[in-house]
Amino acid sequence: MLGVRATSAQPSELGGVISASENLLGSVGGNLEHTDVIRPGAVLGSVSSGWTAGPAAVAATGVTVTGWPGTPVTVTVTPRPLGHAISQGQPVAGATVTVGSQVSKITLDASQAGPAPSIRWRLTGSDPVWCSCRS
Repeated sequence: MLGVRATSAQPSELGGVISASENLLGSVGGNLEHTDVIRPGAVLGSVSSGWTAGPAAVAATGVTVTGWPGTPVTVTVTPRPLGHAISQGQPVAGATVTVGSQVSKITLDASQAGPAPSIRWRLTGSDPVWCSCRS
């Protein structure tokens, strides 16, 4: 509220600042929304491997923002290197959630355990022995 000057209606600068602030807040308050962009447990990807279909990659935490309706949201999932077997709740990826200019980072966990490849698959499988997360 820089530059507010005293007037006959508001004889002090502080009174003018308070009045201008109230007007500004009143004009935007009804349009802003507090929204869950991602809820905890939301499925944002799945883990896959050459030997089996894997578990879902779920949000460990949620992302909630206050903003204008219609603000663009982008979610980028980045897989983590994984071993042969996956434990339930194991971090399998990270997600970057961008809402306007606000950026949040969350972890994606395995929704259930994923089995390691069999000895036979390890000896005969042509795919590498690792998992990847796809959104």
